[in-house]
Amino acid sequence: MAAGLPRGRGLSRRLTGAEGRRAAGLTARTAALLLDSGQSTHDAVAAVEWLNELLGTRFTLLPAWSQVALADADGPVAAVRSIRPVSVHMGRATLIQHRLSTADRLTLDELEDLLEQARARPASPTWLFALAAGLGASLLALIFGAHHPPSVALVFAAAGAGGLVRRALAGRTTAITQTFAAALIGGLVGALAVRLGWTGTARLVAVCPGMVLVPGPQVLNGAIEIAERRHDMGLARLADAALTILAISAGVVGACSSAAPACR
Repeated sequence: MAAGLPRGRGLSRRLTGAEGRRAAGLTARTAALLLDSGQSTHDAVAAVEWLNELLGTRFTLLPAWSQVALADADGPVAAVRSIRPVSVHMGRATLIQHRLSTADRLTLDELEDLLEQARARPASPTWLFALAAGLGASLLALIFGAHHPPSVALVFAAAGAGGLVRRALAGRTTAITQTFAAALIGGLVGALAVRLGWTGTARLVAVCPGMVLVPGPQVLNGAIEIAERRHDMGLARLADAALTILAISAGVVGACSSAAPACR
């Protein structure tokens, strides 16, 4: 029978045997899902602590870039789960965090149902993703001085097209390849627009679609990890962000170099 204990009294009963192994697996799944959804290690550790109180366990999270492990209070590793912390899905993360932070009791069956609900939450619709990318890039263009309506429209179209390409490539290629392809589109649109005489602000048309591709959450989480002395995880996040920014730069520069006079 699954155990569910009042918050604050979880340590009054230890889960052992099959129950303990199941609790370890579900706890590791919870931490992995949070990290895969763009949350920091701090958030994953907090989730494990909540579950320790709710389930009567004494697990410690041991995070790394490619996996999370749980150590029991007695020392042995209780569970290991692979992760790929390079994406963001706030719907999944907020569902888990809200439930764990407000629950007074939780059974293993309820935790498993919660994880299934979170895993089943779909990503934002493709049309909304592309629209958000286009609007974000357009607003950046306005901030940086692109007050010519055709230029703003071109930025919107290039960023929106980049969003569509990223979704089309999702699951087939790496995130860095998707980012490179989206940045390449922005650079090509900027160069082509100037060659055809549609705009005189080629730099903004080429660069603004790439600016919305900058992995802000990864940079922020990397800085937080280093500030909390989780240097290995922090440096790994910042290295991944640096590779993404390099891919953006390569896409924009590569496109503009094919029409060098246009992007000067």
